[in-house]
Amino acid sequence: MDRELYRRLKARASLMGCRVTDAVQEAVKRWLEQGDKLVETEVDADNAAYERMKPVLLAEHRGKYAVFFSGRFAGVADSLKDACSMVRAAGALKALVVRVGEEEKAGGEWMWSSLELSTA
Repeated sequence: MDRELYRRLKARASLMGCRVTDAVQEAVKRWLEQGDKLVETEVDADNAAYERMKPVLLAEHRGKYAVFFSGRFAGVADSLKDACSMVRAAGALKALVVRVGEEEKAGGEWMWSSLELSTA
């Protein structure tokens, strides 16, 4: 640890009435907890990308299949088959495919790429 940083840490710990090790442990604990909140799964990233794109998709691509993977919008397809081809061609392991503007229907996962089916 940098000497100046350690000196400041030791002084602050002393003012707070605790040991340096206690202060470091508390700082690491908070840092890890904060990091856990920042970690986003690919599913979360895909859903967030969909939510950002939803107004445009509803205005311009109603009835088509919107494809998201790796936390980004990959494009639209006219059919589910074309959407699956898009995912396969990109080599994505998991994708969110949404039929834009349709009433929500039961979705599921496809074992070949764990496609998550949903509707807008």
